[in-house]
Amino acid sequence: MEILILVDSGSTHCFIDERLAETIQLPAIGNPLTVRVADGEQLESRQLQGTIQWEMQGNKFTHQFNTLKLGSYHMVLGVDWLARYSPIEFDFRQLSMKFLQGKQPVELKREISKTKLKAIKGSKLAKWKKKQTYGITVQLYVMKEGEEDTEVIPAEMKSLLDQFEGVFAEPQGMPPRRSHDHSIPLK
Repeated sequence: MEILILVDSGSTHCFIDERLAETIQLPAIGNPLTVRVADGEQLESRQLQGTIQWEMQGNKFTHQFNTLKLGSYHMVLGVDWLARYSPIEFDFRQLSMKFLQGKQPVELKREISKTKLKAIKGSKLAKWKKKQTYGITVQLYVMKEGEEDTEVIPAEMKSLLDQFEGVFAEPQGMPPRRSHDHSIPLK
C-alpha cells in the first residue's frame, strides 16, 4: 500500500489517519486525547496498540502512533520520531534530510508528484460533501494579468445598479458628516 507521509517538526507526536488505521485494522487503546491542530481546531486522538512498521524510500522504520483525522496525508511524523534520529541535517533547497539509523546513514528526499485537478458537477460535489466528515474543496479560475473582469450582469440587475449609482459607487474618502456621528476609540 502506498501512503503519503508528512514530516512535521511542528507536531509533538506521530499520527496516522484514523480511516487508514480502521482500514488496516489497527486497534486503538485508552481514553481519547484532545489534540489542537494548526488551525486551532480540537480533534480527538487515540493511541494505537503497539508500534507500526513501515518502509520509506528503502528504509524500514518502527514507531508508536496516535490516530487523527488527517485529510491530505496518511501519516504525520512528529518531533517524537525526529528526536529519535537527532541530530538531523535538513536541506531545504533540495527538500531532503540526512540522519543515522543506528550506524547506517539515511537520506530521505522529497517525493515529486504532479497535482491532478479534476472538475466535478455541483450535484456530485453535494453528494460527496454529505458523505465526507472532513475534506477540502477548491474552486479555481484562470485570470490573465491586466485583463478586465468580463462578468455578464443580468439586465434587471444592471437597471437597478444604474438607478442607484450613487449608492453602489466606490467610496471616495470619508463619509459625509451626519447628525449622529460617532467614533470608535482605539487603543
